[in-house]
Amino acid sequence: MTAKLRKNSNICKFFRYIFDYIKFFSYLCTRKMQIDTTKNEVNRALVAKNMCSHLQRKLFDAEGVYRVIREEIERDEEITTVVRSRQLHIYRNGKKILVLAGKSAPKIIREDKLNTLL
Repeated sequence: MTAKLRKNSNICKFFRYIFDYIKFFSYLCTRKMQIDTTKNEVNRALVAKNMCSHLQRKLFDAEGVYRVIREEIERDEEITTVVRSRQLHIYRNGKKILVLAGKSAPKIIREDKLNTLL
């Protein structure tokens, strides 16, 4: 009788484990969808968080070198931006076109009308 109870309890533990795994997996899937939708909304506006201070000055100052590029990024809805390693990565339709850094020269990845503003 006790052997049957132990066997049943192991089966119950197994099904609980599977059920918890499925709940966790579904949570991750919904969480990823929430992150993706919020990321698209955040990328529309250029945020100075985690950006190099030199790059912030070049983008946001009135006489900054990249001020014209910032204005074009805010106007154009096809352009999205991501800050990685304190640099600004600029994408058009999901393809990287330009990387702006604070002290070093901008890295042109693809030819684009945004590059003419440099």
